[in-house]
Amino acid sequence: MVKDPTVIERLTPLIVPYSHVQHKESTDPDHRMNGSHHWAGNRQCAALRHLHEGQGLSVQSHQWRDVVLKGMEILNKHNWFPFCTFIIGLPGETDADTKESLNLLYDLRDAKGTFVPTFFVPLEDTRMEQKDGAKLIEMTDLQWEFFYTCWKYNLHSGKALSRR
Repeated sequence: MVKDPTVIERLTPLIVPYSHVQHKESTDPDHRMNGSHHWAGNRQCAALRHLHEGQGLSVQSHQWRDVVLKGMEILNKHNWFPFCTFIIGLPGETDADTKESLNLLYDLRDAKGTFVPTFFVPLEDTRMEQKDGAKLIEMTDLQWEFFYTCWKYNLHSGKALSRR
């Protein structure tokens, strides 16, 4: 999408006018919007950098923040107000990683979307299956701040939603 923004531009007339969800900040004549799902955060986390080494990704970890911000700008311009998930409590996550995610979230404060903080859960048959999942009782103050900030933004954004 960031590499070729015209993809969203071309898809918009095929999707947005047929949505049953409206948002008062949508520029569509009927205030319709698309609420697709995107994984937005935690690309900077040391645990993920390690997992993605040598995989020939099109986006390097140091570029991820800019890609997320530009992608959200493109989506919002075309009335796509996505659900963005962030993972909390990845194995190896540090306070510095959480601060990077918080900084990204603060930069998204005026974006239109829903920000969903999710807890890391190891999945079977993956490289992470032997890792411990995140536990609510073990969340740091920074992780709580991140969690709270997501839902504060969501409450503000949710007030502008309606359904036909």
